[in-house]
Amino acid sequence: MQLLQDTPDITAYSRWAEARPLINTDPRYHAVNSELQRSKWFNEYVNRLVSTLSLGILISTMSR
Repeated sequence: MQLLQDTPDITAYSRWAEARPLINTDPRYHAVNSELQRSKWFNEYVNRLVSTLSLGILISTMSR
């Protein structure tokens, strides 16, 4: 997950097919042998970003 956090071009709107080329040269990417696991962790990370973004929008809306 740290690799994903360290890659600023990966956002709540990113998709695996777009993100993979951004990170596949990093040794941390290759430390995970399973492509399925990489994809799963990516989706979990993006879902957390989406949740954080949604919460921020909700709080912003409520404070108006």
